[in-house]
Amino acid sequence: MNCVNKENLKSILAVIIIVGLVLAGLMWLGISMLKSGDGETISVQGSYTEKLTPDKVWMSIGVETQAKLASDAESENKEISNKIYNSLNGLGLTSTDYQTESYNVYPTYDYNYGNKIIGYTVLHRIKIDTDKINLASSILDAAVNAGANSIYGVNFDLSENSRESAKADALKKATESAKTKAESIAAGLGARLGRIK
Repeated sequence: MNCVNKENLKSILAVIIIVGLVLAGLMWLGISMLKSGDGETISVQGSYTEKLTPDKVWMSIGVETQAKLASDAESENKEISNKIYNSLNGLGLTSTDYQTESYNVYPTYDYNYGNKIIGYTVLHRIKIDTDKINLASSILDAAVNAGANSIYGVNFDLSENSRESAKADALKKATESAKTKAESIAAGLGARLGRIK
């Protein structure tokens, strides 16, 4: 897991703007034991590849606060997190597009003085997962300006519906490819296709 702080954010935004990502879907299908007219068999394989454009973006952002008292660290973290939520809502996102991924409170020690607790750290990670892919850089800008101090990767992907639809389409076309090959081989042998095993 790569943690990107504020100093590297401009580089991330530049990459998002200039890099166009596509996902390649590949379906391979093997059909064996296709009976020919005299009882012999034919084995064929079919494949289909399709390039798909991502239709969603997801990322994790972090809000880390520190204070001598845990309650103070939590209070500051909550204030910043609410600012982030408001900034995301201002872009047109809703609570279905983001949620708390993890929330941890842990003591900060001074190991030079017998592991003495000198304060507390609160780390709140928020996952943003939205189909508003054109807002990727704006989401990052808004989150950082609202107080987020860590970015844990930006990912472009396919939604579950798009992924399942692409798989079904690829499987169908790979099957058609295999069938066409089998028919061509059978015709060349003067045979006909029987039951698929």
